[in-house]
Amino acid sequence: MALEYRVIEIYTGEGSVSRGAPVYERVVEYVQGLNAAARCLVFKAVGGCYETGETASSNVLDLSYNMPLKIEIVVPAAESEQILSDLDKIVTDGLLGVRDLLVLSNKTKGRLLSPRLLVRDLMTPEPVCVRQDDTLDKILAALLSSTFTGVPVVDDQDRVVGVLSQTDMIYGAGMPLRLALMAGARDRIEEIKRGLSHRFARDVMSAPPVCIGEKAPATRAVAAMIEKEVKRLPVTDDSGKLIGIVSRIDIFKAVTRGAAKGEKSREQPAFFGNARQVSDIMEPAPAIVRPDEPVEEVIRLIHAHGVERVWVTDLDGRLLGMISDRNLLAAFHEEHPGIWELLCRVMPSRDKKDCFRDFGMKLRRKTAGEIMKTDIVSAKEGTPVEEAVEIMTEKGFRRLPVVDEDGKLKGVVSRETLLRKGFEVV
Repeated sequence: MALEYRVIEIYTGEGSVSRGAPVYERVVEYVQGLNAAARCLVFKAVGGCYETGETASSNVLDLSYNMPLKIEIVVPAAESEQILSDLDKIVTDGLLGVRDLLVLSNKTKGRLLSPRLLVRDLMTPEPVCVRQDDTLDKILAALLSSTFTGVPVVDDQDRVVGVLSQTDMIYGAGMPLRLALMAGARDRIEEIKRGLSHRFARDVMSAPPVCIGEKAPATRAVAAMIEKEVKRLPVTDDSGKLIGIVSRIDIFKAVTRGAAKGEKSREQPAFFGNARQVSDIMEPAPAIVRPDEPVEEVIRLIHAHGVERVWVTDLDGRLLGMISDRNLLAAFHEEHPGIWELLCRVMPSRDKKDCFRDFGMKLRRKTAGEIMKTDIVSAKEGTPVEEAVEIMTEKGFRRLPVVDEDGKLKGVVSRETLLRKGFEVV
């Protein structure tokens, strides 16, 4: 997965001067003073010629006082326009151009991100947002047609006044299910929309919002995500207007190489402190069932642990599959409509117990092994952490199971853990 960078190229000569100093010295001085993740290189030719017909050579018998120079500046694409404008004033003699660069990685020794990488270099620009007076049924329709689970809320001047997530919709407005589950039960969506049509974004949004400025270091955005326990941050300009969103997946996209499948790094950089392989950072799997256990136990574990998925292993602990609440809805929705109520997050406990009792016999007829998803992507205990990040970023996984050489489930790696471990040494 490539990062958006550009290469600014300057073709000049040793004798070119800007404000009393050689052009190349002024350019290097300018780049050094930038608050940006930029690199600058100056190349001196051994020979060449200029548009005027003047020639230069390293041979002392030839003209050598004005050898051609090439200056390359590698910058994040978001910074390039302003830098080009500034350089146009500095380069008094020479050619100034720019080209796109396919960057597969940007690594700083001992760090997950360069300290000079800015939020605007990573953010998703022009994000979907909603107004304070938008009704929740309209917002639900927008969320269901997208890949995200939350949106910034703005006022009439496009200033961020809150954030509305699916958690706010569930516990603040009574939306019964997660968005991913509703996608598998379209026949109930119109009923849910009607129940939300009299509520507004301002009624249930989380406020005040945790925002980040576009010129802030990306590392500061990560620190805010960790401290505030949020998955994404609205990005604002100097006037406070919304211009982007930066999320955990944006951070991981920035640090993965996006190389071809199967390509391994010969040397794994210490991005995660002393953690070099996934066994160093994995956590215990919170919910495990055997394949012969009834689906009733799967649902009980989902509610008891507050998780969205349960792992299925055999008696020896080998990973066989995974069951998510979405798998459950797909497996029972047509045959046993009562599964909807069992998966509702806002259903009163007493009603849920009654539903369990009435639906219990039907749930016991099917086992975990019958409905589990078996095409599971996993990592070995010795898998380098960097490779696990690449897998999770490419596949869009929030969690990755870890198995040993015998296929036994040893733990799970999550985005939250990766983010914390990646920045605990910064």
